[in-house]
Amino acid sequence: MNPIWVFLLSIATTLVIMNAQSAVKPLVKTIKGTVHDVFVGNWKPKKHLPSAHDVFVGNWKPSENDTVSKRVPGFGAIINVFYGDQVCGQGFDNEAMKNIISHYLYYLDFMGVGREEAGPNEVLSCAEQAAFKPSGSQSSS
Repeated sequence: MNPIWVFLLSIATTLVIMNAQSAVKPLVKTIKGTVHDVFVGNWKPKKHLPSAHDVFVGNWKPSENDTVSKRVPGFGAIINVFYGDQVCGQGFDNEAMKNIISHYLYYLDFMGVGREEAGPNEVLSCAEQAAFKPSGSQSSS
């Protein structure tokens, strides 16, 4: 199973388990809304950004500019689409990026998918990637 789909499945499974516990239903609604906003908000292509869907399913191919900017297909590119320069391009000591990767690897282990499926560190992280869209720039959808 593709490691990216394992990650998405883990989020869905967590939501189903939490939804089964009526005491946490208000929290589940908040989490569902947040997850929905993050994924749907980044799902469609935007100027200067690949479609998150294309990155997820492996259809995104780096341009020459992407290659120069050290962007490669993999989980690091997905982090870059969602978070940009908030976590990417800041080296391997960035705690936010390490936390995201740690959770991803946890769910790979949880689902019984080998960590080797996630790829080498250059593919797994966005530590050396230039952000697709720096946070100071304007976006147009």
